[in-house]
Amino acid sequence: MTDNATPTVRLSRRQFLAAGGATATAAVAGCTEGAINWLAGHVVEEVNVFNATDSSVDGTVSVVGPGGETRLDEAFGVSGNGGSGNAEDAHTYDDVWTDAGSYEVSVDLEGEVDGVSEATETVSIEDPDDDMLMILLGSDEIEAAIAFSVGDSFTDAFPEVEDE
Repeated sequence: MTDNATPTVRLSRRQFLAAGGATATAAVAGCTEGAINWLAGHVVEEVNVFNATDSSVDGTVSVVGPGGETRLDEAFGVSGNGGSGNAEDAHTYDDVWTDAGSYEVSVDLEGEVDGVSEATETVSIEDPDDDMLMILLGSDEIEAAIAFSVGDSFTDAFPEVEDE
């Protein structure tokens, strides 16, 4: 772990399922976007890694700031949909953004997701206090095997997932 980033917050399967159940209930009630963003606001941080595959995925995520300093360099293990074991459902990292600007984000996987084992993206952070980066692994709703998206809410970061 770098000295700059706050330690990873790991969501237990129970926390993740409870949050999903609350979101599903709100969705049925007709307030999907607000419920998703309210819920996500309680579990997501500045950098977030989610796994949409059926298998656990291990890897590392690195973020280099606008001044060339390493802001994050962490290993993660995320379980697959319906999976079990020691991996967590998501990994979240706080205190990564320092200033507005361009950050280079790299993900290196120990295996492959849809034939891809690494990806790098330069993301633009306009508001370090509100912007969050979502890294989604293997989603059927998004073309990239490793997708990067920045927004100030979950549904802003991945609007195509919400619309499905």
